Amino acid sequence: MRARLHRQDARRLLIGIVAIAAGGVIAYVGTLVQGGGALPLKDHTEVAAYFDDVGTLKPQQNVTQNGIRIGVVTGISYKNDQALVKMRLDGDRDLYADATATVGNASVLGRKFVSLDPGTASSGLLGGKPITAEQTTSSADLNTVLSALPPKAREGLQTGLREVGGGVSGHQEDLYSALQVAPGMLDDATIVLDTVAAPKTDLDGLLVTGDSLVSHIHGHERQIQTLVTTTSTTLGAVNTQDTEPLRRTVADAPETLVTARQGLSEINPALDDTADAVTELRPGVDDLVESVPDLRDFLVEAPPVAVTVRKFAKSSAEPVGTLVPAVTKAEPTVGRARKTLGRTAPTLEVLSPYAPDAGTLFCENDLLSGNYGPDKHYFSAMLVFPGVYVASQPDPLANVDPYSGPGVAFSHGLKYGKGKC
Repeated sequence: MRARLHRQDARRLLIGIVAIAAGGVIAYVGTLVQGGGALPLKDHTEVAAYFDDVGTLKPQQNVTQNGIRIGVVTGISYKNDQALVKMRLDGDRDLYADATATVGNASVLGRKFVSLDPGTASSGLLGGKPITAEQTTSSADLNTVLSALPPKAREGLQTGLREVGGGVSGHQEDLYSALQVAPGMLDDATIVLDTVAAPKTDLDGLLVTGDSLVSHIHGHERQIQTLVTTTSTTLGAVNTQDTEPLRRTVADAPETLVTARQGLSEINPALDDTADAVTELRPGVDDLVESVPDLRDFLVEAPPVAVTVRKFAKSSAEPVGTLVPAVTKAEPTVGRARKTLGRTAPTLEVLSPYAPDAGTLFCENDLLSGNYGPDKHYFSAMLVFPGVYVASQPDPLANVDPYSGPGVAFSHGLKYGKGKC
């Protein structure tokens, strides 16, 4: 008698069969999807479009609408020098006669996608017909676009991209922060671009100025980095307490400025007076500056002289003290002498021109020498008789003015050799 199958073994067998069946279904669905087939029991819409060029577009690449994936490319075939691209869209979708399609670049490595616009209902349904080539935009390969540029331009673009890539490397957090504020920056960029595109904008001059600015910045990157760091610290300090102190300062600024203006208006007269005083003082300051070298020499040479003066003053203190009573006693005599000189001043003024003649008189007659010997005769009288000598010599004083002017009376005696002074 054959043994009966145990219930537990039967359950295990059933679970194994179900697992094998599920695995087979999963493998079939995966193979179907990888081959471009549609998922069973899922609604989809088939559509086709003609393109003049699809570039490197391949099956299983995405079909999008407004940037959102709505399907995949299922196949590409060629007919009459055009590419017929078949697409399967998720769900039941309506396509209209004015629908358009574009082959775009998903990455710089050549990956493509198809951007589909279903069109408008007013144009009527597409009805399963392919979208014509007139309603599609072919692929714009990056290499094809760049091939239109001159070799130097392509080389410069390559260098620029390499430098940008090197500069971005290691700054992922900064780039992320920049992307967070990008929407606001794009709004500002729109304003900038509108300004640049304005007819009155001197774009050439702007580019020349920008190039000059970049050339001046080159080599000062470290200083700029330090400035940016300092600015960040400053802005962080300004942002204290959600900028509440700054708001209060700005709110109080008008009243403060009015008060400051009043204070400055009151200070202005004093400042004007100060300016006038400084203007008047400037010549004296200039003279003082010029005299500084002499003052310095004086200060250098003054100590020895000061020591000598101090010694002299110390030693002359007693004699000077003795002279003080004598000077005090001589004061009446000095007063009388002053009066006498005052009264004789007119007479002296008249006699002053004859001072040389008086000096000559005293000198010729030795009136001041004090030598009064027995052979000296100061006054004499001679009786001259007529003779040969008298008759033969002219009188030297015959034509002399007896009342001649100052300095003339004794010049005749000197002229005829009769003078000693």
